[in-house]
Amino acid sequence: MDNLKSKIQKILSISFYILVLITFLFLQYLLCFKPILIPSDELINFQNLYKMFNGLELYKDINVIVTPLFFLIGKIVLTIFSPTIFSFRIFNFIIGTLFHVILFYIIYQKTNSPMIATVYFSTMFNFTYRLLLGGANYNLLALTFVLLGVATFIKFKDKKYYHLLQGFIVFLVFFTKQSFGVFYGISILIYELVFYRKCFIKNNIKKFIAFIIPLIIYFLYLISNNNLYNFINYAFLGIHDFTTNIGFEAWAGVLLVLPINIILFFKFKNYIDKSEWNDLTFLIFVSCGLLFISYP
Repeated sequence: MDNLKSKIQKILSISFYILVLITFLFLQYLLCFKPILIPSDELINFQNLYKMFNGLELYKDINVIVTPLFFLIGKIVLTIFSPTIFSFRIFNFIIGTLFHVILFYIIYQKTNSPMIATVYFSTMFNFTYRLLLGGANYNLLALTFVLLGVATFIKFKDKKYYHLLQGFIVFLVFFTKQSFGVFYGISILIYELVFYRKCFIKNNIKKFIAFIIPLIIYFLYLISNNNLYNFINYAFLGIHDFTTNIGFEAWAGVLLVLPINIILFFKFKNYIDKSEWNDLTFLIFVSCGLLFISYP
């Protein structure tokens, strides 16, 4: 009897999560595949990918001011499906799904309860769904890689290969949008300088190796296509022409968040498990760093 009751509860639990998953995917579908097309960032990004599909090159023929990973992946998506706005919205659906799957994984790792994680996730989706409304974009993809970095820290921080993994993820963030990558990388460096000072140099040499090797490979590709100067000119030298300087909101966020975090550090440090404490402080440092992503 108890065995039957346990099986019924398991079936009901699985059915509940399947229902939540279907609901989530359906909501994402409604958000990503809206019937109208208006002049917006979605249209601009699609136009750039369509130009790439037809043989034009970033930085040489197409003027963009961010690093290229979003466009390189987007071109693959359009090649696999078709060079249409519908395929571009499939790209948005894929990015949004990855973002929310990783977000759910992080919440689940911290709660150890599928039910509680589902409640938290559902609540957060009321805010994060807005990220999908502008169509596929490099900001959301970069933020997805940041979440991947946080999940990697939570799962693998004690593994020998963690620093190589994290270094490659910093590259993915930087290669998607340079400002995200710079501030995400600086956040990790400051975090490790504060909490892992003894092995700081050794650990970050590993990260640097994992970061610099794929970057050098891309630089060699640009050199072979006589496109390195255009890349540097648009993505770095000319960035001030398009930037909105770090505004009041970013500085206000830092000034509000840091004192609160310092108070929490001293008040709750002795009551939290060491591993949980490491995860919490890492997330706080990354969050503070990303307050500066308004530049550019």
